[in-house]
Amino acid sequence: MITKLKTNLEDVDNASVSKVRSTISRVKKQLMQKWAKKGGYENFGQEELRNLKDKFKENPYGSPEERQISDMLSAFNKWAMNYSGELKQKELQAKSDKIMKRIKEDMKEFELYNSVSNENEKM
Repeated sequence: MITKLKTNLEDVDNASVSKVRSTISRVKKQLMQKWAKKGGYENFGQEELRNLKDKFKENPYGSPEERQISDMLSAFNKWAMNYSGELKQKELQAKSDKIMKRIKEDMKEFELYNSVSNENEKM
């Protein structure tokens, strides 16, 4: 029994908060790609959540670090339940709008530069 307890403590030490955070981030990206290819479905992300809970041995009543990991897994669950693919579309649209705005600004600067150059040539 002491050996089992020691193994669980080692697992928690190995599952640092930053490691869990980076793993969740990676899984989110994979799920977004999956959504883009196949679309959404019932229980989206639940299999991945179960795997994460098993991997990191979720314990919502453990040490502060274990509780933080449990909170992160709960947040991931909420994200997966509410994800509709629109978030990625909104991000892409925002980036596209920003690029278009920059292009328009560059075009105005270019037109201004050309008009000044043409006036200087006339002189």
